[in-house]
Amino acid sequence: AEYMGSTSLSTMWYITLLIASCIPLCYAGQPLPPYIKPCARSDPNINECAVKHGNEAIPELVKGDRKYKIPVLDPFDIKELKIIDDGSRTSGISITLKNAKVYGIKDSQLKKASIHFDQNHSYYDMLVPKVHIVGEYESSGRILLLPISGKGNVSLTIENIYVMYYEHWQLAPKNGEMYLTRDNLTATSKTPTGFHIQLTNLFNGNKLLGDQMNEFLNENWRDAYNELSPTIFKIIAEILVSVVSRISSVVPYDNIFPEKLPS
Repeated sequence: AEYMGSTSLSTMWYITLLIASCIPLCYAGQPLPPYIKPCARSDPNINECAVKHGNEAIPELVKGDRKYKIPVLDPFDIKELKIIDDGSRTSGISITLKNAKVYGIKDSQLKKASIHFDQNHSYYDMLVPKVHIVGEYESSGRILLLPISGKGNVSLTIENIYVMYYEHWQLAPKNGEMYLTRDNLTATSKTPTGFHIQLTNLFNGNKLLGDQMNEFLNENWRDAYNELSPTIFKIIAEILVSVVSRISSVVPYDNIFPEKLPS
């Protein structure tokens, strides 16, 4: 099964994907950090270059970089995240996540890049072997057609998230230079190979009902994941936004994608 969501990153989604776009990202008009190697847009093998250099950069990039205002990405802190179903899905669930931490981004693997300068779009495949999310939650509504409510702690573990990410951009002038502005972002994720969820204090602390619900969700984890995947995508989006928008808003296009590398 697959889930596809289309939204602007200012309102929604990925876990780690645009770490991929950070391949050539950090070319501000200042020296590149030592962990980022450039790929020129005139390089006929730019996609292979992007994958190679992207994977080399991820372990250092996730540590954060104050110079480019990139926060620490592993663990990634989320103060508050609200997801309210708009009626387009059967779950009808409302979830608020607070004081959460996301672990596992450091192990992300960029599998594929497809960059098309003539059409102003890029496509990336990313595998995250394991994501672990812990924090506080508050929920109400229904999941898998069953009522669910509670306020307590949540622990989510997801194994092998494979995400396909697409972005389209435009160029906009600012201060005499051109900058990337993204106007169409979509993300598709295959169902992972494993998913485990543990919610405390469900149903006003009714341990019997809470245990039964946790057991039911984990026995039917594929269906549970598919209903919760928009929430997970939103968490990932927060991580992407923290990297991509902060850099592309201050780094000119010609610095992000140089025509040629210095000889």
